[in-house]
Amino acid sequence: MPSTSSKLSVTSLALAIVALVVLCSVIGAWRVLAGVILIVGAVAGVILGVGAVVTGVVARRRVRRGDAGGGGVALAGIALGVAAVVVLAIFLAMMMYYVYSGYEEFQQCIRGSGFPNYLCLKECPEFLDYLCRKEIGW
Repeated sequence: MPSTSSKLSVTSLALAIVALVVLCSVIGAWRVLAGVILIVGAVAGVILGVGAVVTGVVARRRVRRGDAGGGGVALAGIALGVAAVVVLAIFLAMMMYYVYSGYEEFQQCIRGSGFPNYLCLKECPEFLDYLCRKEIGW
């Protein structure tokens, strides 16, 4: 068996590390960044994590056939890639729920407040500000 790690194994680990860096960046800055940038960052992290898993699986198959080395590096890339994808997917789901629930509160405010509709804008998620303003005609 070759003693050096295959390029695919190293690529898998590198993609997984970049996905984890994106994960930390997205979660660390979720209150500061604008909604679209945050979603794009999270989706990019998921794509990088999936890429790490796919290249890691291909590298592990080559290691099993004896064509390459670096099975441990590929396994680390797979594990870190899966962790990044799972955490980012949970984060995206939570963020979508946050936006949805905020918009629902805005809708309830418009329906039953008795106040001028522009006062309901505080209930609207920042991400949907344009949509909320359009809905109240402001």
